[in-house]
Amino acid sequence: MAETFQQRIQAAYLAEIEGAAWFAALLVRFGDDDDKHAKLQILQQLERTTAARLIPLIGAQQAQRLDCASAESRGRALAAQVDSWERLVQMLRGDLPPYIARYQALLREAPASERAAVEFLLAHELALQTFAQEEAAGRGAASLIEVRRLLV
Repeated sequence: MAETFQQRIQAAYLAEIEGAAWFAALLVRFGDDDDKHAKLQILQQLERTTAARLIPLIGAQQAQRLDCASAESRGRALAAQVDSWERLVQMLRGDLPPYIARYQALLREAPASERAAVEFLLAHELALQTFAQEEAAGRGAASLIEVRRLLV
């Protein structure tokens, strides 16, 4: 049975909860590196902001019923696989393309009243992709430009 638009929005919300937990756990891992710690704080803020933008599409009561604890647990478990900054960047570069494709499809189906939130959802994945590309290319000073644009 095909997932409904609402189910895909709920899955996206849980993915943002997972991402925020992933970045939170990585904050501990990279706590002694001020530059990386600051970047991770901003990335965690982006995940939280994106999740918050999806709540109106889900409904606050329904969002509270979702299994956020499992999503957070998955995020922490993924963080345990990160043994270096390079590995973090590699994971982002490998993991983001399917999410981008999924959210592009979701945007094509989004009702007009929900397009802005889904556009932000897609834009945040693209900003994370740019972050990972810039970091991989050794341009860390420019890696957060797109992320910061979304957070203003």
